[in-house]
Amino acid sequence: MKTLPASNSTPAWQKKRQRILLHIFSQIDGSISRGERICHAIRRASHYYHGRQYRCDPARRIALAPGTIRHLWDVWNHSGRNLASLNLKYGSRPSYIPRAVMIRFVQWFSENRLPSIHVAWQKFSTLKRNVRQTQAITSPMVYYHLHTAVFYNIQKQLKIIEAAQAELTDLKFTEIGHVTDRLPERAPRRRLAPGNNFVI
Repeated sequence: MKTLPASNSTPAWQKKRQRILLHIFSQIDGSISRGERICHAIRRASHYYHGRQYRCDPARRIALAPGTIRHLWDVWNHSGRNLASLNLKYGSRPSYIPRAVMIRFVQWFSENRLPSIHVAWQKFSTLKRNVRQTQAITSPMVYYHLHTAVFYNIQKQLKIIEAAQAELTDLKFTEIGHVTDRLPERAPRRRLAPGNNFVI
């Protein structure tokens, strides 16, 4: 595992936060290599750390809810696993994003299965309708205005709906096949009773 660079300007609790995150990410890598689902590893880590006090600063509590860990995991991977991406950044207000664009983005990813917000924004911003309005908007700006946990919950619900629709389709065609086997395509010809049925 990479070691953290020494810095006298970084508070001790922030250094500890970085070390905790690196430990969590190492555990997630191990879980993935064992074939476990990433959400299970994230929930375990959050259950262990979230709400605990920093020993170096007991007045502060560790804020690592499952959605926060998933968001930081995505940011860390998209930055090429750069340690600087885990630094807390206190700066000016983030750049403005038009409300209409963000609402359209939420509506769009609520109808499409996507692996992450980063991939979702990349695809959304390349749509012909959105190219001009999204040129200056980066993924970190989008992260700031969205609840990561809600995004993944929406994707989970889409997966459930997709599975239910597939099951519904299977049931429908199974029953169509059953009806097809039982009923002929055309009504059978009416048979005449035996005898002289000739009428003038």
